[in-house]
Amino acid sequence: MTLAAWQSRREGIRKQLWALLGDLPPRPNQIATENRGNSETEHYYQEDFFLLDSETGVKIPAVFLTSKVAMPPYPVVLYLHAHGGRYELGKSEIFRPRAGEFIPADELTKHGFAVMVIDAYAFEERQSPDEMTLFKRFLWEGKTLWGMMLRDDLIALDYLNARADVDHRKICAMGMSMGSTRAFWLAALDATVTTTVAVACLTRYTDLIAADGLNNHDVYFYVPGMLMYFDVETIVSLIAPHRLLCLNGDRDPTSPVSGIRTITDEVASIYALYGAEDRFQSVIYPDLGHAFTPEMFSQSLSWLITGTVL
Repeated sequence: MTLAAWQSRREGIRKQLWALLGDLPPRPNQIATENRGNSETEHYYQEDFFLLDSETGVKIPAVFLTSKVAMPPYPVVLYLHAHGGRYELGKSEIFRPRAGEFIPADELTKHGFAVMVIDAYAFEERQSPDEMTLFKRFLWEGKTLWGMMLRDDLIALDYLNARADVDHRKICAMGMSMGSTRAFWLAALDATVTTTVAVACLTRYTDLIAADGLNNHDVYFYVPGMLMYFDVETIVSLIAPHRLLCLNGDRDPTSPVSGIRTITDEVASIYALYGAEDRFQSVIYPDLGHAFTPEMFSQSLSWLITGTVL
């Protein structure tokens, strides 16, 4: 395939993705907020607030952290939380130790990043209605739960792009597990994400079916009709030529390694069309399951830092 041929296809692919996600409400033209208080720690200033979705009447709980070692405009990480069946954890994930060794909020702000995180539907402050109820209701309304979750992430991205203290050339999406999937879908749908880190959950649907692994993902993951058109490698390829790092274990039951390799090969070929091979990296860790290890976080941080140097 030539670059011209790929570029002529990509907008059609995006259009089909939007159609599969359902009849989503438009995003607000201007995003109002409701302040909930400010605080600070050794490493950052913290703003707690709601994003007010004027189209649905929903209030999206959000946190914005400003690094104490940097000056505006800030490179920013939109940190997308995981699932793991831990519905009590949403945005607070960034404040909790991972692997007993690192706290994302501290480490990212110590390196000069601003950080934003929101609660996804069904998590933390948004546990009611629950995930299954939302999944069923949205289908009846012609929407999908995944589409509505991504829509919230896009509203958060719109908010970041409107902030005067954010460097709009340096907006990063990062997450693990469900957060990984949110990150690479977000970057595929909106090119204002310039750097992406996706840890675990690089799941190719066809390989997941072959491995009898569908029950390793919750209902949010399933979008009607996807395999009638394409698999995950096509979605991830839309991110090119922006920077993308994928980190996965070869024993992760949510992501059969055969599928990871297929995605990696296909996405690498698209980056090569742009002459941007150095902007894509996929690492498969041997003898590792569904995890976010200190080594993975260190590699993620290096990728983020390199990606924000112009």
